[in-house]
Amino acid sequence: MREKPKNEDKDHIKETIFLIIYTLIGTLVLVFGVLFLNSLWPKGYLLNYDTWGTVSDWFTFLVALIGGVFVYKTLDSQMKVQKDQTRIFKIEELKYIREIRPIIKITHSLGKIWQDLYCAPENTKLLSIDINALIYSDRECKLSYKIYTESKTIFEVSPNYILTKGESKYYFRKRINLEVKDYIDGKPHIENLMFKINYFDCDGNEYLHTYEIEFPYIGGSSYIQIKRVFMDDKMIRQLF
Repeated sequence: MREKPKNEDKDHIKETIFLIIYTLIGTLVLVFGVLFLNSLWPKGYLLNYDTWGTVSDWFTFLVALIGGVFVYKTLDSQMKVQKDQTRIFKIEELKYIREIRPIIKITHSLGKIWQDLYCAPENTKLLSIDINALIYSDRECKLSYKIYTESKTIFEVSPNYILTKGESKYYFRKRINLEVKDYIDGKPHIENLMFKINYFDCDGNEYLHTYEIEFPYIGGSSYIQIKRVFMDDKMIRQLF
């Protein structure tokens, strides 16, 4: 947060003082100028008080003008203060949300199931894969999640699920089996696996964590590997 420099206050006071001095000097010059000209001009050319007003009228006008300037400067200063306060409030609000927001992470490992375990991998077909997914948070929180592919939902849990501490961290583990849908040009094709996790902080603000992994063909005896292709984490609903 940026603090307001002290020089800004000093400059504002100097500006106000100079404004008053310049206005008074201008008023005195105007009054004495009018008196001097009236003493030189013929009576027929003197300024008519009924038309142009008296010196007191001009003073009243100038005082009202100065007052208007001060009112404007006061309102402008209040608007700047209000903007600074709004900015400070938003900064503090963001800091607070960062402090209470859970951090969701997903890790995974890959296992493979072959058609014939007694044959070398290059001589048998890959039937399916097992993904051990570990979903964990840095603190206890309420959440719902959906684990799915394009063609089916594998796991889906309502928002009543509470992620509580187990061992050294808050987590749950899922074992996911994905079958090879088909072989394209001799390469196994497996659908991408997607995670959608809605989670809540202690104030009830809602966030969405989305995660997608694919299984590209790499050839050889390993056939495929596991690769993250997308991840996003954002707030979708804030309570006031």
